[in-house]
Amino acid sequence: MKKNITLLVVEDDELLSSNLIELLTSSGYQVVSATNGIDGFNLIKKKIPDLIICDVMMRGMDGFTLLKKINDTLQISIPFIFLTAKTDAADLRQGMNLGADDYIFKPYKAEELLTAIEVRLNKFIKVSSVITQKASGQLSPSDIVFINENNKNTPLLIRDIKFISANGDYSNITSVNIKNIIVKKTLIEWEGLLPKNKFLRIHRSTIVNLEHITKIEKGFNRGLFVEIRDHDESLIASSRYSAKLKEKIM
Repeated sequence: MKKNITLLVVEDDELLSSNLIELLTSSGYQVVSATNGIDGFNLIKKKIPDLIICDVMMRGMDGFTLLKKINDTLQISIPFIFLTAKTDAADLRQGMNLGADDYIFKPYKAEELLTAIEVRLNKFIKVSSVITQKASGQLSPSDIVFINENNKNTPLLIRDIKFISANGDYSNITSVNIKNIIVKKTLIEWEGLLPKNKFLRIHRSTIVNLEHITKIEKGFNRGLFVEIRDHDESLIASSRYSAKLKEKIM
């Protein structure tokens, strides 16, 4: 399995980079490398790695700036591990706020780093990212998002999305052709993107495409059971959102 996994190392210390690359390749990983954040970003644009190991302090573009640029410009989710000699709490918080998955402190033990990589890869093995065609603003039913999985962008038509379920800081998409793809987007972020005349939150953890609702029945505590086309289990519309759903459908 490791031979199909590509790791990007971004480290400006030539000796540290060489040692790290040797450790990772001898452990069975494919490795690409860059000596600064600018070159690292350009490599990511060409081919998305499965995980990034990045120094914090570098000339040209530091690790924090690289992670922020990935988030803001590419809008993709990649497991990201910082390598740092600094233990300042403010620096740790800054990295975590940007979405870093782990910190490894220099000097590190080989086993420590390899374990951290395996843990993060296992966590993200089913996680995909959404890259939209629009930089901002709402999408229309005819717009396409791309599900990035194993470095392959699969197009997904917005109107084909049946419903989206919350999964912590992530969300699960169920569509006409794709089931249970985990995406690094919250429901709040989806609400800002999806067309409001077609998609509606029916529960604090669920957004549905109104076009795919086939039946609505009374549920418990003034809630509703919502049936979705070609989906075995009914979704639950809580009492908080039921009135608006009735207004849209009935």
